Amino acid sequence: MSFKRALSFVIFLSFISAHIAPAQSLSDGPPRVDPKLKKYSLGNDWRVGNENGLGDFIAGYYPGAVMIPVNLWGATKTSGLFRVPKNTTLTTLLSYARGPTEDAELDEVKIKRVSGSKEQVFKVDVEKIFDNPAENDVILQPNDIVYVVPKKTYIDPRLVYLVAFIASIASIGVAGVTIYDRSR
Repeated sequence: MSFKRALSFVIFLSFISAHIAPAQSLSDGPPRVDPKLKKYSLGNDWRVGNENGLGDFIAGYYPGAVMIPVNLWGATKTSGLFRVPKNTTLTTLLSYARGPTEDAELDEVKIKRVSGSKEQVFKVDVEKIFDNPAENDVILQPNDIVYVVPKKTYIDPRLVYLVAFIASIASIGVAGVTIYDRSR
């Protein structure tokens, strides 16, 4: 009976460890709250929204600034709806978002722009912007959607989780057989 208990405990621990999400970085600390304005500070930028801190970001504000909404999605450290000053460039928006992640394809950033009934999607090579920012940087317009494409992985992450789960079950089985053989 103790063998079954030990085996079920090991299965329980492996299940729990496989399903715990990685810890969030605590370097930023918790958001600071201004209850009157319902603003949630993330460094120098502000997130305006409900009591849970959900909403859009206001970045780069200064008195008298005309703010425009811009959506930022994809492989960035912060994504969502940003309200930024008019004439904000693509690289400044990426800076407001605390930069791209390690898996960002910076040579293939997509911007979707709608003017009237016409819709345009164009690609921007951010690496070229680094070479000559004055000529190559893109000035964003209201309601632009910026998508930073993540690098394609050769192995599907779901396959990695499946192999890890099967390996956990196999190691539990081997441990159970070993415990059973030694107890005889």
